[in-house]
Amino acid sequence: MRKIFAISTILVFLCFSAILNSCVDLKTDNKPIPSSLGLIPSDFDWKTVTEINCSIQVQSVSGISDAAPRTIKIFNSPLLNSSALIASGAAKPGSPYSVSLTLPAAAKTIYIQEILPTGSSTVQSADVTSSSLNFTFTKSGMASFGAPLMVGDDPVPPVNIPSNFDITLNASSSGTLSGFNSGETSAYGNKYKAYYLPAGVTNSSITSLNGWNNHLVLYVAGKLTLSSLNIYQASLFILEGGVVEIPNFSLSSQNASDIPAIYIAPGGSLILTGSDVDSQASGSSYTINKGTISSPRNITFSNSSILYNVGKIDLGTTKTNFNPALSITNNSILYNSGTIDFYALSLSSAVTITNTSSGKISVKEYSQSNSNILDNYGEIAAEKTFTISSGPKINNHCHITANAVSFYGTTVNMFSGSLFHCQSLSPNSTTLNMNGGSIFLVDGSVSVVYNLSLNNTTSTFSLFKCLGNFTNGMTSSVGAGTCSVSGNIDFVLVPLVNGSGINGRDRFAPVFSNGALLSNTQTQNIVATVCNLGLGQISGGGSSDHDGDGIPEGTDFDDNDPDVAFVSYFPAEGTWGTIAFEDLWPEKGDYDVNDLVMDFRICTYSNASNLVTKLKIDYNVRASGSTYVLGCAFQLDQVLASQVQSVTGQTLGSGNFFTTASNGAEAAVNLAVIPLFNSQRDLLSYSGYLNTDKNIARINTPDNAVTVKFLEGLSQSKLSVSKINFFITANSRGREIHLPGYTYTTKFLTSLIDGISLYPGDVFKFIDGMMWGLMIPQTFNYPVERAAINNAYTHFAEWATSGGTSFIDWYSLQNGYTNESLIY
Repeated sequence: MRKIFAISTILVFLCFSAILNSCVDLKTDNKPIPSSLGLIPSDFDWKTVTEINCSIQVQSVSGISDAAPRTIKIFNSPLLNSSALIASGAAKPGSPYSVSLTLPAAAKTIYIQEILPTGSSTVQSADVTSSSLNFTFTKSGMASFGAPLMVGDDPVPPVNIPSNFDITLNASSSGTLSGFNSGETSAYGNKYKAYYLPAGVTNSSITSLNGWNNHLVLYVAGKLTLSSLNIYQASLFILEGGVVEIPNFSLSSQNASDIPAIYIAPGGSLILTGSDVDSQASGSSYTINKGTISSPRNITFSNSSILYNVGKIDLGTTKTNFNPALSITNNSILYNSGTIDFYALSLSSAVTITNTSSGKISVKEYSQSNSNILDNYGEIAAEKTFTISSGPKINNHCHITANAVSFYGTTVNMFSGSLFHCQSLSPNSTTLNMNGGSIFLVDGSVSVVYNLSLNNTTSTFSLFKCLGNFTNGMTSSVGAGTCSVSGNIDFVLVPLVNGSGINGRDRFAPVFSNGALLSNTQTQNIVATVCNLGLGQISGGGSSDHDGDGIPEGTDFDDNDPDVAFVSYFPAEGTWGTIAFEDLWPEKGDYDVNDLVMDFRICTYSNASNLVTKLKIDYNVRASGSTYVLGCAFQLDQVLASQVQSVTGQTLGSGNFFTTASNGAEAAVNLAVIPLFNSQRDLLSYSGYLNTDKNIARINTPDNAVTVKFLEGLSQSKLSVSKINFFITANSRGREIHLPGYTYTTKFLTSLIDGISLYPGDVFKFIDGMMWGLMIPQTFNYPVERAAINNAYTHFAEWATSGGTSFIDWYSLQNGYTNESLIY
């Protein structure tokens, strides 16, 4: 960064100048030298992750050839939703799935799923206690995959964009936009007065959309960045490539019911920046999102308003100490066929919610109350709590996973092929209507049972399975305070024993009727579907294999490509990590670690033999507090450049740091060096610093991806995270800055370290043990300009001086972990 040196740093140089000559690494005793943080252990590697070598063994199953591969999936969450996937591959009896997993240092448990060729599925947890994990499945099941149920016609109203606009705005357009005056009409036949902000134009002076006389519509293809925006009897349309940044929105009833109050097209972005103001829509207005909405605060749709989400809604990614909620209340409607990812979803007071087969809702806390209806055809995951009360109804056609579930006065209709999977359940005055082929699975205990009724009136069996205790309500007589089980339900209580104890059969048997079964072992097969993950199958099934690689279509990532059967992720499918660099190497800077901040996700694609055939790096440069020209690349430390077939997606622009050979790897380098970009300014246009100064408007940064294809499949161990060596270049190709513990490339200029005091054996650590880069296994809220990371994060110094054993989650946003004023 700017060449600002702390007094302590200058003193270090002065103290050692008399004994340092022109060679690097003159310090030979390997004893740590005190840094500005304190004494950093000499062997500290600055890693926030740990790498474990896993070997997953599977057993022979009667009726299935040992030569047929089983699919193994590894998740970082017991919810097993798709965003938690971290690895997948194949195993056979005697041929384990071996994989090197990189996990957050704080990770304690992983969850491993085995899927047989027939679609059979078993999930078991494994504790992470050392750098190696040898795991053997103890049981298997069998069945085939079906298809998820679908909803009917698409209810999203059509939206027409005019070919011509009544007024074209420019960067200096200001004030209030209003509708047609009395007697005024459109020369182009537009029903409502149409304003247009063209692509490439940024406006920050419009103050209000006021349709008091007649409705109006503002179409944004450029960028609208405002400190406030009043929308009254008007519509805001964000077109492809358009960006609107406003603190919040407030919508009341619209005088034009045939047009949405807010419409976001695919590729459009609405960024709500207010740190202390919520957004709300009410009074029969409706909003359509086919692009992206992001916000650090609550958004509420109330009083008969409607939200149609076909794109992505992401709340809470820009704020450190607030847990935002999306609230749907008072006769409003939520229709989701996209992705909703935020802290809480609150549904109350006669609302209707439809989550389609392509819809994904991922929250920490889910709550539903007061006579509303949820129709779920897709995926809903609640990491912490799932609370239902006061008369709501859940119609589950597909997949709901949750941690702690509480039902009060609730009706849950489970349809064929569906799954409700939770860790604990507290049901009070609740009815579970379990149609044949449905599964309700509780991995822990069912407690506080009161007036729980389980029913199945169909001719095929459903499954209710509890792995823990079942307490309160199961008594020797049927009546108030008891549980009843009626119809074709295979009720499996794993701790069930004979007798009358807490899990005694004598306590349970009287409440079973009409063919309901009670046992500690499942006896009825539930055919697997993509919604129930095969968690109820114990026999039968089959599946197609279109590409002939031996992996059935239900578990083959791409069943039309024999080179791609599985995909693995770091940190996880639904999570990105962050790499953050200082740019003054080999000199020390101000340690705000924001000179280049890049979010990333590593995706490795492998074939049926678990050999990696393709690597994709998703990345987003979120910030750059540097005046330098910074390039970025990664070296595959165990892959030759000649093993690369092609590279696509690079942004090399007009810079000359990296030149590539015909296959896309860097030219004249033996190992595979894959450039991402030559300059951070080639990715987007900005002046000054990028997103490091709170006094300058934040810029929405784009996602990018680079894909590397290999000439032949490579061992996964050669492409583990520890072998993917990210680095930046600062003002020249030879001035490389790597993470601690990684080596430089052959184009590194070793002359740059002549006479510089660096750590023995690692030129990317200073003489006192400090570093120039960090990798964080989640999206990192980095410090503001010139705020040292140890001041922004209160436990950073303790983590470093303990050698990484204390506060291993120092980068999390827990209370007391941050100085919020110093975090961007």
